[in-house]
Amino acid sequence: MGSFRGLECGPDGGRGGAEGDQLCLWSGWNAGSSGLAAGVRGRGGAEAGARVMRTHQEIDARSLAMHRLIAEKVRREPALLEAAKATLARWRSIGDGSTRLYDEQWERVLNEGLEATVRIALEESERGAAMRQCSPFPGILAPRERFAFLRAWKDSHETSGP
Repeated sequence: MGSFRGLECGPDGGRGGAEGDQLCLWSGWNAGSSGLAAGVRGRGGAEAGARVMRTHQEIDARSLAMHRLIAEKVRREPALLEAAKATLARWRSIGDGSTRLYDEQWERVLNEGLEATVRIALEESERGAAMRQCSPFPGILAPRERFAFLRAWKDSHETSGP
């Protein structure tokens, strides 16, 4: 099973899915019912209790909304920028270099200060979406804040179709 900053994928994830399925567990956002907690790609159906992975547009919209919440908190507590810098440093010490370019961009933006950081975190563009995928802000929201956001998002964006 491979992993990337909390995303673990492998042949059925060792969880007994249909042969050929690839189960991905996103532990960084794992809130049980979040919709990103588990998803199945490939052939076959989802295992019991697993959520189907949302579209990229849905994931990007949710990430932008979560980063709005993060931006509000960082504006109230600017010292949290140091936590993001520490996250980048930790990733660099254990990373494989696959996100080096994004990490370097985040480092430059964080060093420019609060408003530059918020501007990039909330940028509504392909670049902004890509930057949020490598966001140095995990852990800025307390688990209770993150779970409340994910539950509210799920409740307001749940669809009845597949």
